[in-house]
Amino acid sequence: EEVLVVDSIDSSAEVRRYLLERSTNGGPYMTVAVQAGVGGGVIQFTDFDVDTDERSYTYRVQVQDSCGNDAVTSNIGNTIHLRAEAGLDGFNRLIWNGYEDWAGQVSGYAILRSVAGGPYTLLATNAPGVWSYVDDVRDLDATNGSFCYQVQALEAGNPSGLNATSESNIVCAIQEAQVWIPNAFIAGGYNSNFVPVTAYTDLVDYEFTIINRWGQEIWTSNTPGEPWKGVVNGNYVPQGVYGYYCAFRNGEGRIFEKRGTVTFIWGLE
Repeated sequence: EEVLVVDSIDSSAEVRRYLLERSTNGGPYMTVAVQAGVGGGVIQFTDFDVDTDERSYTYRVQVQDSCGNDAVTSNIGNTIHLRAEAGLDGFNRLIWNGYEDWAGQVSGYAILRSVAGGPYTLLATNAPGVWSYVDDVRDLDATNGSFCYQVQALEAGNPSGLNATSESNIVCAIQEAQVWIPNAFIAGGYNSNFVPVTAYTDLVDYEFTIINRWGQEIWTSNTPGEPWKGVVNGNYVPQGVYGYYCAFRNGEGRIFEKRGTVTFIWGLE
């Protein structure tokens, strides 16, 4: 929700003021912030009038001399706009625009990922001209399905010896919550447990309830993975059709509910 612009300046120059100018979608540059001439080698501007999740912005600094005339225009710098899409195939696809324009060169793009609200860690580093990445999250189906990303452009070869970093917006891809529930099970048989199998779900507020034909709740559990074995009070229930109710959350925190029926059959133990 904000953009920080850092500019190296000539501390010996006589400057009346520095003007931060912004261009949106290739449009004209407009002044968005002003600072008086200062000593030191670095100035910083913060632009709050932005929507970094929607677009990239381009900036430059206009330097006015002691008489108030435009004297020097800096190089441009643009923000990195990162987008992410969660595919039904278990892959998250990222795409962004390249950074420009440093005194050095972009040496690569570091891709950071947070899983289920955890810390951001380095996932991969792309070559300078590669502005996309495909993240295979199929082996992370035991998580709540929330994957958040940030891309960092890395500079190399700055003449000052101080290489910079530019950070993108943070964007999240939410894998679709999935649940598989069998429609029959057999006491003492190969499939003797009745339990939902989930992927990309948050099981903090999990509920799994069994209902008899009269609408009475006869068994319930809030423990993910705990099966119903067709037993109530230590005895098998009669053969027949029973209802079930299952509730869980997805990576966005939305509650999903699933209802259906299961056929219970007596077998030999």
